[in-house]
This record gives sequence, C-alpha cells and structure tokens, in this order.
Amino acid sequence: MRSVRTHARRPIALLGVVVAVLGVVLLPGGGATAAPSPADAARQLHSLGVTMDRLNERANSARAQLRRVEAQRVGLERQRAAAQVALDESRAQVGQIAQSAYRDGGLRLSSSVLEGSPGDFFARMSTLEWLSDQQRATIAAAKQRQSQFDDATARVEGQVRSARRLRARLDRQKTELAARMRRWEKLKEQVPPPRAEPDPENDAPPPRPEDDAPHPDTRRPTDVGPASGNGARVARFALAQRGEPYVFGAAGPNAWDCSGLTQKAWAQVGVPLPHSAHQQYYQIRHVPRSDLRVGDLVFFYGLEHVGVYIGGNRVVHAPTPGESVTVTNLNYMPYAGAGRP
Repeated sequence: MRSVRTHARRPIALLGVVVAVLGVVLLPGGGATAAPSPADAARQLHSLGVTMDRLNERANSARAQLRRVEAQRVGLERQRAAAQVALDESRAQVGQIAQSAYRDGGLRLSSSVLEGSPGDFFARMSTLEWLSDQQRATIAAAKQRQSQFDDATARVEGQVRSARRLRARLDRQKTELAARMRRWEKLKEQVPPPRAEPDPENDAPPPRPEDDAPHPDTRRPTDVGPASGNGARVARFALAQRGEPYVFGAAGPNAWDCSGLTQKAWAQVGVPLPHSAHQQYYQIRHVPRSDLRVGDLVFFYGLEHVGVYIGGNRVVHAPTPGESVTVTNLNYMPYAGAGRP
C-alpha cells in the first residue's frame, strides 16, 4: 500500500480515529472505508454512548448487589458471634460433665471419646450410656449450637466469596467503561457537531430501534399527560431535570444517569428504588405497554436503560454521555418492558 505522509489531508486523520475507536476494518483489497459523514459520525458517537450507558447500568447493578451482600454479611457476622457465645457456654457445660466422670469413682471416659476431632466431641459424648437425661439434654443442646455455629460460619464465608466476585466484576466493568469513555472523548474531539436531527418527541415515522439514532432535547415546553397523584409528581420531577447532564453513577441533584433519575423521581413520593435499571424492573409490578400511565418506568435495551413515562407515547430519561435529560418518543429505543412502583 502506498505510504502517506502524516501531514496528508485532514479527513485521513479523522478516519484513523474512527477506525481506532469503532473498529472499522480495512477492506480485503487493502483500501479503507471512506470517512463517515458528520451525521454518520454523530450516530457512531451516540451508539458508543448507548454502549457506555448499558455498561454503567451493569456496574450500578453490581454495586447495588455488593451493598446488599455486604449488609447480609454484617448480619450473618452478628449471628455467628451470637452462636459462638452460645457454643462456648455449651462447651463449658459439657466439659463439666466430662470432668465429673473422672471424679466419679467408677466411671471413666473411654479413649474413643477423648480421641478424634474437637468438632465431633459432642457426638462422641452423646454415645455414653451412663449419662443422665439432663446431661444428654445438655449435650444435645451443645450439638445443636455447634451445628448453628458451623452453618453461620459457612454462610459468612459464602457471602465473603460472593462479595469478592462482585468486586472483581465491578472492577472489570469500571475498567471497560473507562476505556470506552477515553475512546468516546477522543472521537468527540474529532467529530463536528451533527446537523439538526429529526425531533424524536413528535416526528414520525421513527427509525428502527437498532439504528440508535441520536435524540437531542428539543427544549420545547413539555408537560405530563392527563394525570394526578404520585405518577404526575414523579413525571414532573423528572421533567424538571430536563437539560441537566448525563454523568455515570449520578443521582442528582444536577447530574444523572438513567436509573439515578428514576430512583430520585420516585423517591419524591416515598418509594425507594435501587440505583440500577435491571433491579428496578424486578422490584416493581410489571404492566403491558398498552396500559402505560404517567409516572410508570419504561425499560429499553434489554432492561439496561430506563425512563419515566409522561404520556403521549413519550418518556423523559437521561440518555447517554454527552447528552442531557430529555424527552423521547418510545419508539426511538428498543422497548424491553414497563412497570409501576
């Protein structure tokens, strides 16, 4: 292939960035694809933003799971500590029984009872024929407490392993997200602002969901459809954030990601939701698309994006990096489900 000097025409530099960022490959004949038009480049930039939003929601989900696992581990640690206290008490009681056997003139503990692992001591003691009913009850209680302690220990260790796996997964997602963000920023520096796109709030027909078309905020006044009560309050809160930027992991007050916006919107009416689109979906009652009401949560991209329904086939949502909270026609994103907290 003929060498090209580094100070060749600028479109070649732009093409190099697009190739590096979006994986555009050389054609079999050795030639490269043509540099994208500004509109195509804007779509590619938006598509990468959609991918990053989905990665962010996976990280949000892992982070929420980690918090839950850590809280469960703390509770299990308390249970294990209580079981340890009870077990120590039982060990002391059984130890007194064993000591009394030596002081009793005709009784001795066999070597089979004294030998073996400490964990099986209670079971071996329970086989002795000379035990009184009260002593047998004491040893039976000790065996139960030993079992409770062992079970609590196993559950704590299981939660520790789960937390370790979740931390590793979260670290991987953060690393991947940071790498894509660097690519996105590099591409954004090279791509001129796109020309005006169709209005996704009102224009028809919409593009196919897989087109991932950008959906800029048109800034036209928008209100919720006919509604009252909690749903209307939720929708109006979300609409009030219109124009505020998308930021990974943000839940206000001046920046948002998609699940952070829906979480804070429903918090206005006292409904707690996790900061994760996926977990929000599985925590609320599902409703069909034909039964959507103002304030409902609508999910897209395989439950990895969420917005607030405001009526008129529209949602308000925090879309992707580089964009702001906006109103979008439902048909502009691949619908995945809906629910009502």
